[in-house]
Amino acid sequence: MQQMLACAVETGAPFSPILRDYTSGTGVTETAPIGCSQVRICVWAGGNGGNAGDGILSGEGGDSGSYCESVYSIAGGQTLVYTVGTGGAGGTYPAGVGSAGGTSTVASGTATITTMSAAASPSGGNVANVYSNAGGFPVGLEGGAGGAAIVGWSGYSAGAGGAGGARFMSGNAGGSGRVIFYYT
Repeated sequence: MQQMLACAVETGAPFSPILRDYTSGTGVTETAPIGCSQVRICVWAGGNGGNAGDGILSGEGGDSGSYCESVYSIAGGQTLVYTVGTGGAGGTYPAGVGSAGGTSTVASGTATITTMSAAASPSGGNVANVYSNAGGFPVGLEGGAGGAAIVGWSGYSAGAGGAGGARFMSGNAGGSGRVIFYYT
C-alpha cells in the first residue's frame, strides 16, 4: 500500500478585520488593506438643521440623514472614493428654515462598485437603504426634537437632525454624516 502524506503550507497570519471610520472628507481616496477580501460599507448623510422659532411659535426639528449599506468583494490595494456630508445649519431667528444635511457618497476608484449615496433618498445599498427619521413638531414653548440618527450596522449611527429653536431662538445644526469601511 502506498501511503500519502499531506503537508500544509503556511501562507502567513490570517487577516484581522480592520474598521476605518470617517466623519469628514470630500473626494478622499480610500485604499483597501493588503490581505482583505471583502468590505462592508456603511454610509450616513448629514442631518438637516432645525427650524428657528418666529417669536410666536417654536421651530420644527430637522430630519435625520438617510443610510445605505453594501458588501463587496475587494482586493488589497484597490481604491474607493468617499465624501462625508456635513450637518445642515440651523435656521436663524426669526423663522429661518434649517439647511439640508450634506450628501455622503462612496464610489468606484480602482475597485468597481455601484455608487452609494445617502441623501434625501438613499440609493446604491445592496444590504440596506433606509430613509430619514422625521424631525418633531414643537411642543409648547420648546422647539421640536431633531429626527433620531439611524442606527446601522453593528450599532453605529450618525446624522441626527437638529432640534428646532424655541419661540425666540435659532434652530440647531444637524449632526455630521459618516462613512465606515469594515474590511475582512
